[in-house]
Amino acid sequence: MIKNLNESTKLALQAAIAVTLALLIGAFFHFERSYWAVLTAVVLVSQTWGESIKKALERVVMTILGGCVGTIIYFMVGTSTIAMFMIVLVTVFFAVFFFRKSYLFTVFFITIFIVFLFAMLMGWTVEILGERIIETIIGAVIAVVTTALVFPIRSKRQLPTLLQNFIDSTTNNILLSFAVAQGSDDGHRIEKNRRDYLRQYTELRQNVKIMNYELLYTIYPGEYIKKILFYFNTLLHYTTSLMEISPEIDNKETLPYVQPYLTKSETILKQNLTVIRNKLLHPNASVELQTLDPLRAEFQQTVNSKISQTNIPVTDWFDMLSFFYFMKKINEVLREMAKL
Repeated sequence: MIKNLNESTKLALQAAIAVTLALLIGAFFHFERSYWAVLTAVVLVSQTWGESIKKALERVVMTILGGCVGTIIYFMVGTSTIAMFMIVLVTVFFAVFFFRKSYLFTVFFITIFIVFLFAMLMGWTVEILGERIIETIIGAVIAVVTTALVFPIRSKRQLPTLLQNFIDSTTNNILLSFAVAQGSDDGHRIEKNRRDYLRQYTELRQNVKIMNYELLYTIYPGEYIKKILFYFNTLLHYTTSLMEISPEIDNKETLPYVQPYLTKSETILKQNLTVIRNKLLHPNASVELQTLDPLRAEFQQTVNSKISQTNIPVTDWFDMLSFFYFMKKINEVLREMAKL
């Protein structure tokens, strides 16, 4: 039954247990402001253990830095209500401004805001700063321990699926490009697929960064992952280029002359992508992929002869050559990945 719990339920249970631990520790040590530890523990409970570690480190560091900076500014401005009010407004502005851009800066400005909010309501001292830092550290430790022990979700366990999903998206977008180029698809999905593809790669990179905080690469060594991300980035570039040029190929007079080459290239790329997808599950497996070089040579000869034999504009042939160029570059990347 526990194994069947969805991610939201697991996250809620993690948060509940973290709050309970924070309250118990606060009650045992008679903390005057134990709510700081409670709030920190709740905020830092994340979907994966690595993400909790990352956010906990950032929270503690920026709480210390923001608290110290805020305290220094507080003692500099004294008890001027106007000055404190203006600082509160400025820190709220920047906390909201950086909310979606940087967790580090958000925590930094929120901490300064808390310093001056407390100063306006009940005063601020170095002792209160010390309590704030200590309870933040306690809350951070509770969050990290809870996410590690209660329904732990490791980023590295998600990675094989994410890698395969990226290859699946690459395959789908390449097949879509072929369909658009050959006129069997109107191409209305091209732009949406391109945006989703870019977002998927960004999320993959973020997952790998978070995985670094979990310390160990059990399935995939660190150097292997770096190379995979490099090749994925290159695949992203050539695949999106293929997607962008595919609408230019549709309805061109050149299409009947090159149709056989497109069909064969599509088959080869699809087979090679399937092999790479399987290899991601078994990194040590030795595989060999088909090349497009002989087909490209034939294609080039056909284009050269047809340019002189037909009245088709050279620019149309150039678009077709560009399309084949991106296909060839994609296949070259796949063949390099097969050597890993």
